[in-house]
Amino acid sequence: MADFPLPDNVYNWLLEFLSDRLHETKCKGLHSHRLSINSSVIQGSGVGPVLFVFNAHDLHPICPTNLMFKYADDTYLIIPSSNSHLVPEELAHVGNWASEHNLKLNLEKSVEVIVHRSQKRNFVYRKPTINIAHKSHIV
Repeated sequence: MADFPLPDNVYNWLLEFLSDRLHETKCKGLHSHRLSINSSVIQGSGVGPVLFVFNAHDLHPICPTNLMFKYADDTYLIIPSSNSHLVPEELAHVGNWASEHNLKLNLEKSVEVIVHRSQKRNFVYRKPTINIAHKSHIV
């Protein structure tokens, strides 16, 4: 956040908000031990999505013709078919960025979606990315 031109009072409030946070899980009347939180986006918080944007401001695709959209704690990577060979490299880049920022790319929640026009009857699918769910949509 120090990279952004925030007023001191906003910066200090956010710093206080993020400091010494604890997590506890409640289920069927049982409570887990409280543990410190030292990373992640604060789920259910009004400032969580904004804080993710602050945190992810330096995450960009490797190739400038690929696009990246970020909202809350989700990131969408749009890669045109002409760059489909870059999918593994772009995913590795996102994973490395996440590691450097004390985060984790969750491949179990990741989905690769291939969108193509129905007029392209000869559409050739490339091999799906390994370890990621795969879907195809015709528009």
